[in-house]
Amino acid sequence: MADWIVTIASDAGALARSQAPRAKDAALDDAGVAATGWAIETAEQVHADLLASEERGELGLTGHERPALEASVLTMLTGLVTGRPFEAPEEAVSQVRWAARQGMSLDALLRIIWRSHSGVQAALIETMTAAVPSNRLAEEVRRVSTGLLDFVAVLIDALSQIFEQESATWGRHRSATIRRAVDEIVDGGRADPSVEDLLGIRLQRYHTAAVLWPLDVGSYPGWSSDSARWTESVKESLGAGSTLVVPRTDGSTDVVWSSSAAPAPDALRALATIPLPEGFSCAFGFDAPGTTGFRHTLLAARGLARAAAGTVRSRVWFADRHGALALMMQDPGAAATFVHRTLAGIDGTGTRDVMLRETLLAFLEHQGSRTAAAEQLHVAATTVAYRVRQAESSLRQPVADRRSSVLAALALAVHFPHLLA
Repeated sequence: MADWIVTIASDAGALARSQAPRAKDAALDDAGVAATGWAIETAEQVHADLLASEERGELGLTGHERPALEASVLTMLTGLVTGRPFEAPEEAVSQVRWAARQGMSLDALLRIIWRSHSGVQAALIETMTAAVPSNRLAEEVRRVSTGLLDFVAVLIDALSQIFEQESATWGRHRSATIRRAVDEIVDGGRADPSVEDLLGIRLQRYHTAAVLWPLDVGSYPGWSSDSARWTESVKESLGAGSTLVVPRTDGSTDVVWSSSAAPAPDALRALATIPLPEGFSCAFGFDAPGTTGFRHTLLAARGLARAAAGTVRSRVWFADRHGALALMMQDPGAAATFVHRTLAGIDGTGTRDVMLRETLLAFLEHQGSRTAAAEQLHVAATTVAYRVRQAESSLRQPVADRRSSVLAALALAVHFPHLLA
């Protein structure tokens, strides 16, 4: 028996703060008041460290870790005192079932367990250094460290099995439930506060949504590790604290990132540089706060994705930049007619017309600056000037009287070339 454990000093008020009463009562019988209080204090500190990591976007906590962590520390401590075999505490089992129902990955769950284990081990060894005589310290550290590893091994084995069983049972049901909850917010603009636990995000935070879709739905590769890496890279760029992933029945995936503050403009611009999963395109909505913002950003992303669905090139679309095009693409037939009529003379599908449209668009978007257009197109300014003259002379109507219409038609033609097919 580790007799030093029962002599650990602790805050007498810790027992009143317990969130795992069943494990606390068992520990009081076997380890005494002081050691039980120490375990509760340690769980509080390790949980605070987890929350700090969550603020930095390092973990995906569900909000139900505190009781599970306390029960685990109490169970571990009781096992060290009594020498009885370790078992996963009921509070930890309940937390794992909840995590599985929230769609947490097993890797994320194990990361939380190992992070907690490291924190508890550090606290226990620090306490041992003060409580155990120096002539016994090295041996006791080895014994306790072995016991901790045995406990975490039992915990991981038991909880992993429960997690897999729960995921299999609830996976499809949860996906359907989440889709319904998201669609209710999008349709009605309101949500019951309890839906936050289901979605795993806080609705009053800032949200940025995207729709990720395969260019070839017939050979849809499914949600891959590349998709997951892209989602995490976007999360890091935005400084988001949580991510909601919602697979749709048409092969696309809605993704919503939530953060405590509005993303910086540089962070939003950087999204265009994050490599997409091979064979995919994505459309980002506007960033906005609250339930209304959640609705608006997802609606914008979905509308833009619908408009861009006919494109065959993998690319990133932004509602702030391409939202007007999405509106014009609500009626593709009318958009095609508008483009052909406005760009008559350079509305062909050949290489020359494509080049002239791209050059004239860059020239007009840069307010007539040949230098800026040349930098964008990676050609000489004289080349831009020559192509602009060719485009203007080929158009059947002059640009000057209808600049805004020409600009809109060029943007449609360049971004949605299938309109000219």
